Amino acid sequence: MLEDPERLYINWYIASNQITLNMSQKLVVTTFKGLEQALLEEVKSLGLKDVVIINRGVSGYGDLSTVYRLNYGCRLGLQVLVMLSECTVNTAEDLYNSVLDIPWESLFDAGKSFAVKANINHNDAFDNSMFVALKTKDAIADRFRKTSGKRPNVDKDDPDVSVYVHIFRTECSIFLNASGTPLYVRGYRMQTGPAPLNEVLAAGILSLTGWDSKQPLLDLMCGSGTFLTEAALISRGIAPAFMRKKFAFLHWLNKDYALWESVKQEWETSHNMVHQPDLCGIDKDLSVIRKARQNIEHAGLKNYIRLFCSDFQSYQYNSPGGLIICNPPYGERMQDDEILTLYKSLGDTLKKNFQGSDAWIFSGSPEGFKSIGLKHSASIELFNGGIECRLRKYSLYQGSKKTRAEHV
Repeated sequence: MLEDPERLYINWYIASNQITLNMSQKLVVTTFKGLEQALLEEVKSLGLKDVVIINRGVSGYGDLSTVYRLNYGCRLGLQVLVMLSECTVNTAEDLYNSVLDIPWESLFDAGKSFAVKANINHNDAFDNSMFVALKTKDAIADRFRKTSGKRPNVDKDDPDVSVYVHIFRTECSIFLNASGTPLYVRGYRMQTGPAPLNEVLAAGILSLTGWDSKQPLLDLMCGSGTFLTEAALISRGIAPAFMRKKFAFLHWLNKDYALWESVKQEWETSHNMVHQPDLCGIDKDLSVIRKARQNIEHAGLKNYIRLFCSDFQSYQYNSPGGLIICNPPYGERMQDDEILTLYKSLGDTLKKNFQGSDAWIFSGSPEGFKSIGLKHSASIELFNGGIECRLRKYSLYQGSKKTRAEHV
């Protein structure tokens, strides 16, 4: 448990309105299952202190500038949460009173809209997460009525302020969501194809492959260009949120526009990379290529990414030693017999046309993986939404594996 809650809230509010911010607050950054370790390394580089891995995220400590840096520069995080309270709740009344005790009027104005999301694990005292969210919303509204005579409106679709409640058994954590809209909404994607890959997941997969931002990269089924766009942002040292305008923390009473601008300027000064690897994507559907090109141009990256309308079987790759990446269809996108045929063709083509490279395949189809017909040298469990997936590495040796070993 934290120190006395009321004193903690007041201290945080006062400290975060000072010109120099020294108050350290518990922060949580969420991500996809399987990306926790990669996220830990990233948030440490962005100033989060005493970082530990938690389920689908990390937690640590930082001040307001840390909140800003995480929101602007974190590629692998979904949301940045600021801890307000940790308390024990055995009944709905416990929850209501704990939320009511928080001085919400010192965190945001009654003229702002808000919404509450909740998650419950292993607790029999509450019927469902919607009930917890409703009880929290009522307590916040009642607190505002009590202190100012008016209450903020609820906006479930596009709130100014987002509150998140997590209950595990009887332990309840109450957060302000500093991001609001999830951080995978970068702002560059204008068009998508079927089942587009999440931007955070794409950046996370690139991190897990060990791609060094200088190595050539080829996406065999580029779709709307997410892998390539994320790779270009990384190689050019461009912040993932460079196009994004909306953040929930800009609606807080302690917002500091000067600090926010300085954080963005600090990034530009310290991330002046000049890497320009060969980034190439192909797709057999011309309409999909056009969508990818529109997204890439919208991000200002058209000079750094090459796109071609081609099937992977006939494409001639001229960058041996490059990294091959692919997110082939799976699940409801194709019938079972189509998946098996596609994955077999993919394996045959990799073996024949891409010797000397490493290929990484991300898929949620176990049968598809079997049909590739190649032995993988690494396999990482990830989740795409609720779908259990694997990211597998295939080392495409030139000649036989024995011959290669003899030349080392």
